[in-house]
Amino acid sequence: QEQLDASSLKSFEHYLKLMESETRRISRITSNLLSFSRGSKLQFQSVDINRILEDLLLINNNFFKVNNIEVDKSLQSDLPYITGDEEQLKQVFMNLITNAVEAMEDQNNGKLTVSTQRENHHLDITFEDTGPGISKEYKEQVLDPFFSTKTKGKGVGLGMSVAYGIVQQHCGSLYINPKEDTQTTIKILLPLKQPQTKYE
Repeated sequence: QEQLDASSLKSFEHYLKLMESETRRISRITSNLLSFSRGSKLQFQSVDINRILEDLLLINNNFFKVNNIEVDKSLQSDLPYITGDEEQLKQVFMNLITNAVEAMEDQNNGKLTVSTQRENHHLDITFEDTGPGISKEYKEQVLDPFFSTKTKGKGVGLGMSVAYGIVQQHCGSLYINPKEDTQTTIKILLPLKQPQTKYE
């Protein structure tokens, strides 16, 4: 079996990275378009937010490695379960993870911090990256459907809008840079229990 020389190996790695990023991009666009267009009814159940985040961070491990992203987890160990739609919440978190990594692609050794904690009757889930941040000019627009600051072909501007919509359907709140950070901080507050009307 012939071994690849350094140049061929580098090209091979480049194509693998390109294939992964394009597959991920197409998958995310498809999921976001479906969520945006169908407005499906949520399926509420008991959800372990820490487990979802742990699974997504593991699934994205190679995505982090090829982009030289360090991940710092600070997940409250005794975090209570919430009532929510697990698949929809996964989409929210996947969108935020992908946005964070793409914002740091041009950096060397970016850092993504993911944290959870209980705040009274809510869970606080925070994503913070060391990317260039969101300017005040765009802060209000990033939640609008089809608005994007990314280069053409990177997306269709639905990731944040879909995430915001799903959080709202969970009677939660989504805040962008609540402390006016120079980097990007996304804070999500989700209630532990959904109002009874959600089941009626």
